Amino acid sequence: MRPSVPELVGVVAVVKDSGLRLEGSEGWCNFSKWAPVPRPERGQRVRLQVDDKGWIKGLELAEAPVDDQAARSVAPTSARDHGDTRDPTLASELQTRLACLQAAAVFLAGRDYVDTRDLTLAAEALARWALGPPREHP
Repeated sequence: MRPSVPELVGVVAVVKDSGLRLEGSEGWCNFSKWAPVPRPERGQRVRLQVDDKGWIKGLELAEAPVDDQAARSVAPTSARDHGDTRDPTLASELQTRLACLQAAAVFLAGRDYVDTRDLTLAAEALARWALGPPREHP
């Protein structure tokens, strides 16, 4: 029996020729010439199978990359990573994102089975809508 390969699911923060890094992760996952996989784009949600040395053995694209505005509203920056809310814009964005998380939790509460991935996807979608560019009305 083959040993199982750990699976990671997340949003791509950085992609280089040699590998990728997921949001919220310090380590890199490396592309292997022996296990060719599709190359994701920044902002794309992926499911990775990674061996114990960090080599990607499998990669499944979970959704299309988000546009630049949505990536900025969903992807953390260094100030957001460290909880720096001295900037009023960041503090306002943090409040909006927390409100989106709360709304997603309330919306999904009546479901029979909800995991953190469902909650995260719903909160991210609400945040993209709430923090996106203002819509023009005809």
